[in-house]
Amino acid sequence: MKKRTIAFDLDATICNSIRRFHPEDILKVKPYPKMVKLMRELKAEGHEVIIFTRRGCLPNGRKLTKKWIKMHDIPCDKLITNKPHYDLLIDDRSMSPFNGWISTGTVESQIELIYEQMKKKTYRPRKK
Repeated sequence: MKKRTIAFDLDATICNSIRRFHPEDILKVKPYPKMVKLMRELKAEGHEVIIFTRRGCLPNGRKLTKKWIKMHDIPCDKLITNKPHYDLLIDDRSMSPFNGWISTGTVESQIELIYEQMKKKTYRPRKK
């Protein structure tokens, strides 16, 4: 299996969202067990796991987020806390954790599906 770099959004993907501008919520939210299990499986398979969040804009946001990740034993090779604010992300390599694949398929099968769909278009994915 090809080793991949897989980035996860944090709020509303790995755990419940924190209230906007309330860094005190960071240590209170609970992770979604299925997502943590998936992240651990991916890490055990040798994939790089990145967490991508906007919490860096909060006072002590990065420090508290690192503490939260450690508290819940969530694998994280890299924490990126300067995600830009947006209302909608449109991306050719995205997967929603809420469309059923997490319980019915593998990440690898979903990645292959995305690549197959991209091949049908004029756009070609970058080569590693």
